[in-house]
Amino acid sequence: MQDYIKIIDAQVMEESLINYTQYQIKGIRKGEEFLINKRYNDFVILKEVFNRTWPGCFIPPIPQKKSLGNLDSNVITYRSKYLSYFLKKILKIPYLWLGEEISIFIKGTTEQLQEMAKNKTLQQIISKYEETFTFNENQQVYDIDQFYSSTCHIIPMIENFSAMAKNLIKEKESQNQGFIMFVEHFLPQFEKLQQQNHQVFSNQETQEQFQLSKKCCTKNEYNKVFEYTKIVERELIACKDALVYRNTIVQKVKEEDEKLYKLNIQLQELHSKTLLFGKKEEKVAAIQNQIQQQQSTVESLKQLLFLINKLISQQEIPNFYRNTKEKYLRLIKVFSDFQIKYHQSQTEFWEKIQLKI
Repeated sequence: MQDYIKIIDAQVMEESLINYTQYQIKGIRKGEEFLINKRYNDFVILKEVFNRTWPGCFIPPIPQKKSLGNLDSNVITYRSKYLSYFLKKILKIPYLWLGEEISIFIKGTTEQLQEMAKNKTLQQIISKYEETFTFNENQQVYDIDQFYSSTCHIIPMIENFSAMAKNLIKEKESQNQGFIMFVEHFLPQFEKLQQQNHQVFSNQETQEQFQLSKKCCTKNEYNKVFEYTKIVERELIACKDALVYRNTIVQKVKEEDEKLYKLNIQLQELHSKTLLFGKKEEKVAAIQNQIQQQQSTVESLKQLLFLINKLISQQEIPNFYRNTKEKYLRLIKVFSDFQIKYHQSQTEFWEKIQLKI
């Protein structure tokens, strides 16, 4: 049996203190079928855990939080669609889909998920990365800081494009409705008022022909544009989340390096002081022990940062560019196909009208 996962239902659950939306999820993982119920916050926690246990990996996006209107039917439909998108993207990433995070998400609780992430050590993450990822030294390396800067710059632009696409949807709907009313109602009534013997739009044959053309007229191609911009917007934000987490590790390395430097200064100062032999020896041993532990922490952080930088610069950034390009090309194909069919149907209809004149 092939693995799959999808949301099959979403219902508003009523409790004494609070109402919430419950998402029913069905799937197969490692040959085992499952049927579980989750709330939106469970997805939020899962994504946060992924960011912590797979730092630097671009984790697929989930719909943004809303302070109001969470039980609105449009919000539920929107969330169901993009939470399904999140789960299906996870399914396509083997190290996420087959990892312990998803196992706990399916079989356990959010508390167990958070506890697992909390107990994950640096060395465990490093070992996991060394086992999971391989890097080609000859592969193109992308500038992470430049990508982060461009991501921060592009996100507001994409948000504006989404708003524009949403307005275009409304305009197109209005245009479609106006055109249908013009052909189905206005022109036939206009002919009747004039009491014309030769009726072009009032006869049944014309209206039947228009019904064939109407299928294209009632579609709204800007829905696809809006969906594309929203997905790219959320994926850019997800990329930014991963890069922000990577930047916190960069900062952590600097802070821990500074602590190590100060400990070495303390050790030098202690060596230069004259203290009772036993007391000085104890203090030197204590600081040396701290230095050893701190060196281990710094080395682990630097090793993890090295792996994260490799992962982002050689795999995640090029994968993002490739996937975004593929989505864009599919969008253009769908949009152009629609335009061709739309104008073909319009041309065929009006050519037949001209033959009736």
